[in-house]
Amino acid sequence: MLCDHKQDIDGDPPGIEDLCTTDDGAHDFVGEEREQSYICVLDPLVVPFQTDSPGTVRSTTPERGETVEITVTPDGVDYSHPEAVVSLGVADEPDCASCSSIEENYEQVCPYIHVFEDSEEYERWAESTDAATTTVPVETGVALAGAFAETLFGPAG
Repeated sequence: MLCDHKQDIDGDPPGIEDLCTTDDGAHDFVGEEREQSYICVLDPLVVPFQTDSPGTVRSTTPERGETVEITVTPDGVDYSHPEAVVSLGVADEPDCASCSSIEENYEQVCPYIHVFEDSEEYERWAESTDAATTTVPVETGVALAGAFAETLFGPAG
């Protein structure tokens, strides 16, 4: 996986700088203080929670190539496609020595976390994926991203 995050976290908890950024990812975070592109949609979904600042995630769907926008604010979540879902998954047969590095974990999980316009698009994608996946409503996907942010990175600040 080619991304521009810090390679070694020196035993410290990961931080916002450890997210897998890139210049031309399929997922963007746009906020007042930050605009960044990411490879994995989970990364821009954790940004509002990690930075305690609202923003919009623009995610390109893997089957149709459409853009779904998810706006996260202190008042809640709004999204552009009423039937949008978020997939969750992990590789059927993890291919890593210990899956203890950030890079190894990204490779086993991120290819299976996506935003879709609707369940039909997800089903078409899932037919050809080599992982155990499921979908959740957008609000649940965002809530999970918030929980990941809290658990992995600690409280916003």
